[in-house]
This record gives sequence, C-alpha cells and structure tokens, in this order.
Amino acid sequence: NAHMLTADRPRLRQLWVSLSKLDARLLLGGIVLLAIAVRLAAIGSRLHVDDAYSWLVASQPGPHAFLRQLAATENTPPLSYLLLTPLPIDHPVWLRLPALVAGVLMCVVLYCAIRGPLGRRVALLAALAAAVSPFLITDSDLARGFMLEDLALLVALWAVLKLSEQESARWWVAFVVAGVIALYTEYSSAIFLLALTAAALFNGRPERRRMALAGGLALLAIVPWIAQIVRGQEQVGVTKLSPMFAAPSLIGLRNSILILAFGENGGTTNSLGRWLEFAVILALVGAAVIVLRRGWIVGDARAKRAIVLLALTAGLTLAGHAIAAVVGIDVFSQRYMTIMV
Repeated sequence: NAHMLTADRPRLRQLWVSLSKLDARLLLGGIVLLAIAVRLAAIGSRLHVDDAYSWLVASQPGPHAFLRQLAATENTPPLSYLLLTPLPIDHPVWLRLPALVAGVLMCVVLYCAIRGPLGRRVALLAALAAAVSPFLITDSDLARGFMLEDLALLVALWAVLKLSEQESARWWVAFVVAGVIALYTEYSSAIFLLALTAAALFNGRPERRRMALAGGLALLAIVPWIAQIVRGQEQVGVTKLSPMFAAPSLIGLRNSILILAFGENGGTTNSLGRWLEFAVILALVGAAVIVLRRGWIVGDARAKRAIVLLALTAGLTLAGHAIAAVVGIDVFSQRYMTIMV
C-alpha cells in the first residue's frame, strides 16, 4: 500500500491542484453573482440627469441626428451611446444594462489579469473588492461609459502583464483594440493608457520599442474623430455649459480618494473624520511601500514586475489627471478616475 501511495503521489498532487483550481472558479462564480445582485438592487431606480442625456443621444433617429445631438449636449466619444441604440431604452433597466454588464465583467477581467503574477488568492480578493466597491456599484447603475472604459483599460492592463511574460501577436492586438475601445468611450482614458505605457517602458518588459509603438497606435486611433471633437467644442456656451470641476488641491485629492474608496458620500461628512480616513489610507499605502522595498514579502521576478507596473500606473494616472486639470482639461473628478479603484 505504501508503494502504491508513493507511485500515485504525482497523480494525487495533480488532483489537489485541479481541486484548488475548481475552488477558485467556484469562488469567482460566487463573486460574480454577488456583483450582479448588488448592482441589480438599484438598476430600476429613478433616472439621474446623466441617464437622461444618454437616452437623448442614443434615441436619435439616424447617424446625422446622433452626431448632432452628441456634439450639442456631450463632451464624450460615441461608443457607449452606440451600444444603447439597439436597446429598448425607454425603460431604466435597459438604459443601464451595458454599464451593469461591464461593471460585472470587470471583476472577471481583474481576476484573470493578476492571477498569474500575483496568485489566485490576491486575484480573488481583488475581484471581491471590485464587486462590492460602493463607487463602482453606483457607476454600474448609471447609463454612462465609465464602466465600459474601465473594463477596456483592465483588458489593456491584462495584455501588458501577459506581454511582460511572453510576447505574442494576439496580446499586442488585444492591447491596441482595448485601448481604442477605451478612448472611444471616454477621452480621459488616454491618461491611463499613457501611464500604463510609461510604466511598462520603465519595467523594460515588454520590449520598449514595440510597447511605445503599440501605445502610440492606440492613441492615434482617435485622430479620425478629431473633427467631431472640434464640433462639440464649438457648442460650449451655445447648447451646453463647459464642465467645471475642482482644481487640484490637497482637499480635492482627499475628497476624490475618499469617494473612490467609500462611495458617493466619501465616508464621514465630518471634516476632521475625513482627514483621519485620508491619513489611514496614506498610512496603508506607506506601509505597503515599506513592506515591498524591504522584501518582507518574497515573490518571483514576475510578481515584482507586476507590482511595479500596477503601482507606477496608478501613481502616474493620478498625477496625469491633476496635470490635465491645471492646463484646463476638467478631468480631476472621481467620476473620471474610477479606474483608480
């Protein structure tokens, strides 16, 4: 019997690995069901003003009317509205369905993106956090393009992580296509794509010239749309107001980070309480940096590259939104920074 057990040890080990993977898939399935449940709870609630604007653009009778209305009332690209056009959007559920689906799929893509370099436990925890994040739930019940944008950006991140391990044509194509989808959903996604490209160049993997070329191709895809962007800008002050958001400041940063972490109310409404919450978040980030720099968490080179890529991309994305606001592009608002979650 001992001899048989020894002989079957590789098979038993393989069985254990298979069961572990099955458990991970079951847990991910449970997380997806949870994400669906918490988003369905408010999908039929009364319309927000932004829902109404999306309905107005998507319900136009033809392409010319669609582009005219888009320029007259919006400062965003067309993709999220185009997804609404074939749906019976006179009902709030259908109007918000694309955002809900994208918000749920984000959990799956996030899991797949970081499972390889950081392990299944980290990936499951990240997917769970995305599933129950208050601000992501709120935007999954809003007929706008923020969740579709974030889903595409996560696919781009997944592609870069894969390409950092082994370059392949399909993942280069996935990166470029995901970048184009993100750009045609929200212009502000260019900041994340630039940050992700810069972080990958810093890492040195994938190969720098190909990474720079792929990032450039994704960004250049918006060139055919420039005429419509100009048309939309000409309507500012005529049919629509220019968006006005808070200029970057320490208080503005505090409020944005707390809203992204705790939802629309940003945790407590007390000013001192908000500073304390912000201090706790900064302390946690600082502790993570110390742990990683001192090597208290042992990981392989792949895991370390992934951590550097994630941290640097997040930092550059936040800095990019602040710089854009300084030069007059009003994207220093949590609604444009949901990818930071």
